[in-house]
Amino acid sequence: MGDIPQVIWIIGGVAIVMLVALIVAYALGTRRVGSRSHPSGSPPDWVRATTPRPRPGGEEIASDVVEQVEDILHQILNDDPELARMNVDFGTAPDGGLAIWVDGERYVDVNALPDERLRQAVQRAIKSWNER
Repeated sequence: MGDIPQVIWIIGGVAIVMLVALIVAYALGTRRVGSRSHPSGSPPDWVRATTPRPRPGGEEIASDVVEQVEDILHQILNDDPELARMNVDFGTAPDGGLAIWVDGERYVDVNALPDERLRQAVQRAIKSWNER
């Protein structure tokens, strides 16, 4: 090791290992999906490109959680003859939020649903899912 003391070699080696670790951590951190906000405030292109589209037959696609809440809602609706006549479907809105389709009309807010009993049913379904 020549004229350089062994402790200097150890400190230098530790510094190099730490520098490499920081570079790797930074590189992995910048590749994390959704780790940075998009400048325009809208979802980045990759999000818009993967926004679910309607399935054949008109069934909207939503996340697994939303589909589970929708299943609970349909159980609730089936117990009420008037509500059971409504065609209710959950899907994903263009902005990535929840879209609720009622008899062909899209709503993006539970409070905007046209029927108070339907709003309550949706809220009960959400509460039931949260309690599981």
